[in-house]
Amino acid sequence: MALDGTYAGLKASVADWLNRADLAAAAPDFVTLAEGQMNRRLRVRRMVALASAPISAPYESLPADFAGALAMTLTDGRQLDFLTPDALAQKAFLHGAPVGEPTHYSVVGAQFQFYPSPDQTYTALLTYYRQIPPLATNGANWLLSLAPDAYLYGALTQASPYLKDDARIPVWGELFTTALGDLKAADRESQSPRLTPQPTLIV
Repeated sequence: MALDGTYAGLKASVADWLNRADLAAAAPDFVTLAEGQMNRRLRVRRMVALASAPISAPYESLPADFAGALAMTLTDGRQLDFLTPDALAQKAFLHGAPVGEPTHYSVVGAQFQFYPSPDQTYTALLTYYRQIPPLATNGANWLLSLAPDAYLYGALTQASPYLKDDARIPVWGELFTTALGDLKAADRESQSPRLTPQPTLIV
């Protein structure tokens, strides 16, 4: 089965490239491990999402697919400033623990922390990076359609230690890194206006 944009097709291609017919049980792990690496290494616009959520306590849960915050804005237009957990703790130590409209936020473990503690329920619009939708539960996703090479080489990189084929790790790993680099470069280019060459005037 060729790389046809599906989870089943990817697993079949991994087996074909490795010339192994006995990897049905292990191939899903190769794909999951590759997704874990891509979730840590990729930050492209197709991963950006918006979520509206109430803020009514000093701590609120992160979205289930959260991979990193970009911005958070309240419905009154105030953009919350991000602070590291240490900086937010220092701010609370220096200025106490006031209650009011939040002005700052941080990410602590699996929660957002807000400062000051909200005195009522506010609504925030969160712009964030979301994790890649896992193929194991979705069957297909935007990344497999856009960059099947990244998925294939990532899975093959993970397969090599399992098969004790250490000599192939640098080969698959370099191809995987190149695929991710190409994807990030294309993403940067797609967000920048192209310069139109100006005609040369002959006088």
